Amino acid sequence: MPNLYRTRLPAGARGFSLVEVLVATALLSIVTVAAVTSFRGSQKVSRTASVMGEAQQSARVAIDLMTSDLRAAGFGLDVAGGQAALVHAGPWDLAFNANIEPRQDSVANPGFPRAINTALSGASIPGIYTPPSTFADGAETIRYTLDSGGDGVVDSTDVGDDPEEATPNPRDYVVRKEVYGELADGTNGGRSEPVGLVAGPVANNQNLLPSPLFSYWLDHDNDDTTADILHGDADGDGDLSQVEIAALTPVPTASLALVTRCVMTVTAEDGEPTGSTGQYRSRELISSVSFRNEIRRQGVISGTVYQDSDGSGTFDPATETPLSGVSVRLNTGAAAVTGANGTYAFQVASGAYTVTEFDQPGYTSTTSNVVSLSVPTGGLAVADFGDRPGSGVGTIQGTVFNDLNTNGTQNGAEGGLEGVIVTLHTGQSDTTDAYGFYSFSVPVASYTVVEVDSTGYTSTTTNSVDVTLTYDGEVVVVDFGDVYVGSTGTIEGTVYNDADHDAFFDFTEAGIPDVILKIVHPSGLVDSVVSNGNGYYSINVPAGVYHVVEQDPSGYTSTTPNSSLNRNVKADSTIVVNFGDILANTLSFTVVAVGTTNRSLAITA
Repeated sequence: MPNLYRTRLPAGARGFSLVEVLVATALLSIVTVAAVTSFRGSQKVSRTASVMGEAQQSARVAIDLMTSDLRAAGFGLDVAGGQAALVHAGPWDLAFNANIEPRQDSVANPGFPRAINTALSGASIPGIYTPPSTFADGAETIRYTLDSGGDGVVDSTDVGDDPEEATPNPRDYVVRKEVYGELADGTNGGRSEPVGLVAGPVANNQNLLPSPLFSYWLDHDNDDTTADILHGDADGDGDLSQVEIAALTPVPTASLALVTRCVMTVTAEDGEPTGSTGQYRSRELISSVSFRNEIRRQGVISGTVYQDSDGSGTFDPATETPLSGVSVRLNTGAAAVTGANGTYAFQVASGAYTVTEFDQPGYTSTTSNVVSLSVPTGGLAVADFGDRPGSGVGTIQGTVFNDLNTNGTQNGAEGGLEGVIVTLHTGQSDTTDAYGFYSFSVPVASYTVVEVDSTGYTSTTTNSVDVTLTYDGEVVVVDFGDVYVGSTGTIEGTVYNDADHDAFFDFTEAGIPDVILKIVHPSGLVDSVVSNGNGYYSINVPAGVYHVVEQDPSGYTSTTPNSSLNRNVKADSTIVVNFGDILANTLSFTVVAVGTTNRSLAITA
């Protein structure tokens, strides 16, 4: 049996009283509660910091990637062919063309993705952008958007449909990056990937909308000396109010070339509310990219002349062959000849134009030979022409007559002029007989008929007329009126490729063919002459004072003045007027430091 020991307290000693025990217990409880409260508070602070950090990190990734890509907008484009940099500019949706992928690309043989091929599937971004034609370069179309549904509209259906949006915050939208362009698999891709979570176009519990993801400043009047305006800023105060944000729409297509700056505002909100108010903490990250390049303000008219095998009037690149060497002309007088891929292009100011295609001998048109169209600032208008081998021969004939009363019409007293040269743009030439008569028997097609004034004569009618033979046996009559004015002189010169940009013609510099020059007579009558294969032109005119005006060929800009005014042509003398041009695309897309130029800039805040 165990021994039991009992401890006896010393005399005079006592234990804890009941009150003391209760006090000690209460103190211990207070300390325990404080410790637990402190621990729970630290957990809450840590959780809040974690939520805030995640939101801010996601926003930073999104704005950094968007800024980096947008800086490249316009890189590697076919500017002369009318390929635009910015193709859609909405408050929650942005699309642009740039050759970003692959990083080391070849201009002559670009890798994939290439520019969108309109003949392949997925050639348009629904509700956003459809390329006007297929460009032969490596510039893909890049889109940043909240439109996860892909219907071209950002609305409530685009929230909650992505795994990343599975948060309590009803304003959490996923920014997606989409890339469109021709791929090796024969499609136009459309790769889509999430970039980050941002606050979308939903009001918070205080009925406030976040700043738009994209806002735009425009040179609205195309005048560098006036201030830019903020798109959607109805009251002109340089900021967007809540009413203005709610009313925002995309920048009109016709104004896209006038956008000078895009401001990206990423509003990052916590995925969980704070406290009992239900508020979501937010912060804004802002970046800005500026655009500037004068060549973008020029519009472009382009198109393809093709052999319309099925006669449908629509070009099918998969089965129909482009036609090279076809002449196309604008109503301004500018002319172009289609290249190996059947395409042509004119750089023009905004406005209305008429494009005329001249069928090659042996071909007849399946589409109209004359197309009227309108070109917006910095935009592209397309006019394709379909031809197919035709049959039949027609006649172009007429009389060159002595227009004694200078009214442009032959009457009974006005006889024909012998020995006058009349040519076709295809190279055929005829000389008028004793009655002033000339004639060409040629295949059904379109032609330009040109009369060359004889020495001492000037024209009372235009020297160049466009005609079309449409069926076998057709006869088209073109008459020319001239009048004798006495001794003449000559204006001649060369339109040359000014390779060294010094505005002087060196005989090592090649001539530029098919350039139109206008000769303005003292009376105001205007003659036209076209440079030959060596860039040379010549015209005989009566003695007097003349203006000589060159029209830059498509894709070129001048290194010399386009007008040589008040040139005094004396009898039996020759004056020389040369014009230097360079390819306009040598001036495109130079990136320079801020403050030194008006060219393409990129600024990040």
